[in-house]
Amino acid sequence: MCGIVGFISPEDNISCKIFATMRDSLIHRGPDDAGIRMFHKADDQQTPTVGLAHRRLSIIDLTQA
Repeated sequence: MCGIVGFISPEDNISCKIFATMRDSLIHRGPDDAGIRMFHKADDQQTPTVGLAHRRLSIIDLTQA
């Protein structure tokens, strides 16, 4: 099972380090891959206002089908 975490904050920002910690708290949901995408205000490229992150679990089918 994969895990997804996100935030929306029109006024305050969240650091990438804190957001990565949030994402990595879901490592039990998927240890195979991870990603973060931060979205910024158009007029302020230093302040992320929306963030999405995921942990991915690879499924390996061991059957012959």
